Amino acid sequence: MRILAADDEADVRLLLELALGMRPDIALTVVSSGRDAVDRARDDRFDLIVLDGMMPDLAGAATCRLLKSDPRTADIPVVFLTALTSASARAELRAAGAAGFVTKPFDPFTVAAELTAFATPAT
Repeated sequence: MRILAADDEADVRLLLELALGMRPDIALTVVSSGRDAVDRARDDRFDLIVLDGMMPDLAGAATCRLLKSDPRTADIPVVFLTALTSASARAELRAAGAAGFVTKPFDPFTVAAELTAFATPAT
């Protein structure tokens, strides 16, 4: 399974690398911005995209809308790994195309299973 994750916080990226690295069936690519996520997703094929809800250059909702509007990436499930928990914030992310949410802080021992539950295998 190929996962692309975007988070502007280096410690979160590292924790994801460590947590998902425990699973030999997951190939993880991490980037530090929404713009980088869009570029990588257009250039490569992923089974799942994981986005932070709040990134400085391109917010998570805007990133998700760009991904969902591009035929090359529209069918890839997008899951938000975010501290945004209000109903209005989650509604905005769902409207942008989110398949689901994993709340920060996350458990590094269960996050792989939580995230991969949303994935669809690449063809």
